[in-house]
Amino acid sequence: MARTEQEIKDYRARWRREDRLRRPEHYAELKRRSYQKNREKTIASVMRYQRNNAELIAENKRRLYRAKCPKQVKNYNLNRLYGISLDQFEEMSKGQRGLCAICKERPAKHVDHCHKSGVVRALLCAACNAGLGQFRENPEF
Repeated sequence: MARTEQEIKDYRARWRREDRLRRPEHYAELKRRSYQKNREKTIASVMRYQRNNAELIAENKRRLYRAKCPKQVKNYNLNRLYGISLDQFEEMSKGQRGLCAICKERPAKHVDHCHKSGVVRALLCAACNAGLGQFRENPEF
């Protein structure tokens, strides 16, 4: 039975993948030799890529940092938005037993603050925080 060109290409690609797994040191040596032979070309190519994709590279670095250091990111955002540290947030949460200051039923994960003065009032659950937003922080409601 004759094989089609596509079947032959697929077979060769599969064989090469399996061979790389069988002989990783051989392929590492080939890669090292290729780099030595084409060092200037490779460096120029990498620099061109970095120059043309600076925004993408910066975004990837930010994404990696956020995944790797979530506490530092949360501390930075709390400080930037509300002027409190992560320790202060955790202390407030402990004081409220981790529950919403209004309904006292659900976990408090949102910072309630005055939009005019910026003063932090308490920690709220998502539902109560959205409800206050709907009332536009008007105490008459």
